Amino acid sequence: MKKKFFAIFTILAVAVSTAACGSQTQSSSSSNGASQGQQDTTSQITFKVSHPRPVDSDNDIYTKQFCSEVQQALGEDRFAYEIYPNDELGDYTIVQEAMSMGEVDMAMQSVSTNVDQSLTIATAPYLIETWDQARDIYNSTDGVVSLYVAEQLEKQNIKLLAMIPKYFNAVCTSKEPKDVYNLTGNKELKVRVPQMKSYELVAKTLGYQVTPMTFSEVFTSMQTGIIDGCFGGGAESFYSSLKDVTKYLLLYKNAFEPHWLMMNLDDWNKFTPEEQDKIMEIAKNLESQVFDEAIANENKYVDLLEENGTTIIEFSDEQISEIADTVRKEVWPELEDVFGKELFDKVKAEIGYTE
Repeated sequence: MKKKFFAIFTILAVAVSTAACGSQTQSSSSSNGASQGQQDTTSQITFKVSHPRPVDSDNDIYTKQFCSEVQQALGEDRFAYEIYPNDELGDYTIVQEAMSMGEVDMAMQSVSTNVDQSLTIATAPYLIETWDQARDIYNSTDGVVSLYVAEQLEKQNIKLLAMIPKYFNAVCTSKEPKDVYNLTGNKELKVRVPQMKSYELVAKTLGYQVTPMTFSEVFTSMQTGIIDGCFGGGAESFYSSLKDVTKYLLLYKNAFEPHWLMMNLDDWNKFTPEEQDKIMEIAKNLESQVFDEAIANENKYVDLLEENGTTIIEFSDEQISEIADTVRKEVWPELEDVFGKELFDKVKAEIGYTE
């Protein structure tokens, strides 16, 4: 009897083990389908898509365009999506964390540096001064900055699809800065900065008091006088979110602002290699289109703010170069520990900067 019981127990154990192995194999082929070539190509993949701007903004238009073109290329039975605009799923830091875990499938937004501070290189102060330079080092095909961002995002389980150029940063304020053309003099204003060392150092260099704060808190804080202005944004973002509290716009061009079209890596692996090729082709075409439109868009939103009653404060090329030289000499050395010296040296060599 004992022998019979042992035999039955052994058979059951083997059966359970085999079933478990079969389940693991099925799960693995689903999450790593692109490499296994065994995906289910008939089931519909539904995406939750986020971006930080209002409906009908540039981000909204480009996100809808991209999703629509992917759906046309793959078919409605294969790809479906729902877009959540205006930070409905949380600000860019929350969304990136959610995308890493698969709770959000795709986003077009700034890259968060909460997990990896070296990604601050994407908005390094005065790294470039022209749109031609932006094309060279930010394009997602061979641009040194975008290649690094793609590599680091993959470690967070995120696939970079394209870089979406936005604008050169500006500063908006609710009050007139003091002695504004004394470029590094005390402006007697307190401004919000993103929670990044680079922004904090540049704002202080330009003579502002700083308060780290998420962008979602800026409108109320400017409205109530907790802060007097905002670093981290440009004419488009200020018009979209802060136009009613923006009385002055200062065109410092203190950083280039890219947004990134990103997808959860596990979602990416649900598509066949042929589908992935189609998605990447659509993404690259969108990036090229947006580059062609970006300069006009930047000027458009400056004009819209001016029409809304904002005073535009411009600086000459010589003044911008003076600020840039000061920042590169005084601020850049303090950022090597953030970016990593090897990466920063590589980027500086790419733009031809010599100390």
